[in-house]
Amino acid sequence: MKRSSPNQLSATLRLLALTVVLASLTGCGDTPSDAARGAKADDPPVAVTITAVGSEALAQPLVRSGTLRARRTVKLYSQEEGRVE
Repeated sequence: MKRSSPNQLSATLRLLALTVVLASLTGCGDTPSDAARGAKADDPPVAVTITAVGSEALAQPLVRSGTLRARRTVKLYSQEEGRVE
């Protein structure tokens, strides 16, 4: 495997840094793009309806017919005799 000299490595890193800086500056323009501007000037305005928002209870009763059956049953026993006071 061939080793790179320090000068080649330094030049490669400088070129990489310059590429990153130039790529990041391409988005820094004075004129906004079409997507940033939104609608064009000749498009008619769009009608918008505004409604007040509030919270309220939402009741959705579900009526189902059928039979319930337990998947498992458990028996509980006390470990000590007596009363809890």
